[in-house]
Amino acid sequence: MFGGYGLYCEGIMFALIAHATLYFKVDADNQERFTETGMGRLCTTATASL
Repeated sequence: MFGGYGLYCEGIMFALIAHATLYFKVDADNQERFTETGMGRLCTTATASL
């Protein structure tokens, strides 16, 4: 599905390690805390067409 390692706790994926970078899964409940610490959003661009 992706080229990295998923980090799980109790069966729920909460982060991804890809290309030596740690990415956290963020949602509406915790977005503010990440923004306050200066963490940016992961922005991707689609390169494949379906």
